[in-house]
Amino acid sequence: MLKLATVFSGIGAIEHALEKMNIPFETVFACEIDKNTRECYKANHIIKDEVFYEDIRNLDANQYKGQVDLFVGGSPCQSFSIAGRKAGLDDTRGTLFFEFARIVNEVQPKVFIYENVKHLLHHDKGNTWKVIQDVFDSLGYDYKFKVLNAKDYGIPQNRERIFVIGFQKNFRETLPKKIRDWSFPSPKKLEIYLQDLLETPQKISEKYYLSEKMKKYVLSPGTKGFYNPPDIDKPIGHTLVATYYKMHRSGVDNYVTTNGRLRRLTPRECLRLMGFSDSFKITHSDTAMYKMAGNSIVVDVLMEILNSIYIDELF
Repeated sequence: MLKLATVFSGIGAIEHALEKMNIPFETVFACEIDKNTRECYKANHIIKDEVFYEDIRNLDANQYKGQVDLFVGGSPCQSFSIAGRKAGLDDTRGTLFFEFARIVNEVQPKVFIYENVKHLLHHDKGNTWKVIQDVFDSLGYDYKFKVLNAKDYGIPQNRERIFVIGFQKNFRETLPKKIRDWSFPSPKKLEIYLQDLLETPQKISEKYYLSEKMKKYVLSPGTKGFYNPPDIDKPIGHTLVATYYKMHRSGVDNYVTTNGRLRRLTPRECLRLMGFSDSFKITHSDTAMYKMAGNSIVVDVLMEILNSIYIDELF
């Protein structure tokens, strides 16, 4: 049985990926600082309270050394994203990357997966990424990195994220050649579109439809040309963001029409757009669930990565 550990665990995208792949696993530990997200995680995944940590900065992971096969996390992306303040490693949230690296060093997992926004590669003219690579180099892992877009791996969302996959060197040397020589999954033809993920009109509450005032705002160009009117009923959605519910930014948000009326996506539709099955329980308010979905990793991208490294043969 695969031994899994995660930090910045969110609502459990890697756990859901393994479940969808029917791969048995046990969660050694997880860590998530947001209260609502922890509650949603616990409603959807099995974990003991004593190994579900809140603050990664207070997590001494030495006790788990040698007990973890797969370690997964994506430190908060706001510091590195175009939408954030771009303070990078000088920002407290940015330095949380070093906490991820610290735990890799303490736990010594056989394999790790790290995820973050594409802009991480270009932040501070590439200097931030150089520092991060230097840290990865110091950990004693053979690793590869690549930007993957969800729309290339089965999910109709234009969401580019960098993934770093690392194999512990001593462990990698024991593996069959096909696993030692693994490569990132190749893009595949998209077979479902945003409209395929929408709920039936009968299930759509009136609260999701835009008022005339909001409709006029959404369909008008933004101040100083910041935003253009959105493409309604587009086949591939824009990137879901954690602030989706409140901001209604036409250049980012996903609007659709139902029975000729303009509306925003429901939390269930957002979860579907992140690869979560309808069996995933919605536990909190719309605002909280939009945030959780926007902060997650796309499940189907993780599934493709796991297949590419032959996870079912590794452990």
